[in-house]
Amino acid sequence: MPQTEQSPAAPKTLAQWQAMLPNTWINIDKLIFSPWQEWQGKLSLALTSDIQQLRYQGEKVKFQGQLKGQQLTVSELDVVRV
Repeated sequence: MPQTEQSPAAPKTLAQWQAMLPNTWINIDKLIFSPWQEWQGKLSLALTSDIQQLRYQGEKVKFQGQLKGQQLTVSELDVVRV
């Protein structure tokens, strides 16, 4: 039988996972967390191997942050108290 090429091992570190990310932009206009519909909102992701950015906007929560390497920067976090 011919030898098959071994598949690479799964990434084990955050840096290895980040290095694998393709440049990707994802927008979800209505994301619902079931059974917590009151937390629904809009999710936007901008992913590159260098920086991963996340924005979430809902009626009760607003979040904006970015991950660069191992450093997480939260530039906005608003939560409505009930």
